[in-house]
Amino acid sequence: MVEAALFEQHRWDLGCEAMYRVGLQQNCVDIAILDDMLRTFGVARNLSSLGKGELQKHLPEIASEHREDPNDWARIFALTGSTGRLSIPGSATKGGEARTFVSGLTKVLWFVGTHQMPMFDSLTSNAVKPSGNSQVEKAIAFYKALRDSWGFEEVHSKLKEAAASSLTGWRFFPERFIDKLLLIKGLPTSAIAERFLMGNEARRKIYLTSLPESTRKELADLAGAIPNALNDTKFATEFSK
Repeated sequence: MVEAALFEQHRWDLGCEAMYRVGLQQNCVDIAILDDMLRTFGVARNLSSLGKGELQKHLPEIASEHREDPNDWARIFALTGSTGRLSIPGSATKGGEARTFVSGLTKVLWFVGTHQMPMFDSLTSNAVKPSGNSQVEKAIAFYKALRDSWGFEEVHSKLKEAAASSLTGWRFFPERFIDKLLLIKGLPTSAIAERFLMGNEARRKIYLTSLPESTRKELADLAGAIPNALNDTKFATEFSK
């Protein structure tokens, strides 16, 4: 599973995520990049017709908010909710009210930078199993569980150290690797997970042949170092449950 997650992270980073980081880390957000990112990550449908424009307008200010603590996310969701000062109208409920833009916002804000937490979505949430009656409550509980029960800071630091000793040319983001692991764990059934991993292995073999030999070696070295980094951590214990 480590190799599968690392492959997914590397190919997505080179394929589009590096572009999104550049395009969204600007005072004037590139609307074409924002639109592409929202569609690629499947969250464009969670915005109202006005939501994308409001997101583009407010993103630099929202990005200036501290967001490493679960309470920070509670403040941000309140700020961007339907009655917040920087409201980003999400898709409408059956009653016609605008939903809070939750999962998509955690994705966009990661590309903007300044925080090192995984993205919240249905699959990563399914892996962590946070409690809550709404997406906002579940997202806050998700980040709280990662911090308190999964030992996120410890495993993030260990993965960063492992990458520093293995990589020279590619910038490895531990939180994106953790995100990919949680995504695989959060797949709805073991049969779906098995099919995903089989398809991943087939694609990985072809993908690796397209990379320079030096890059293939660095990725192999990192894949070999990651299990040691995860060993005897709270994250490994929770992940195995």
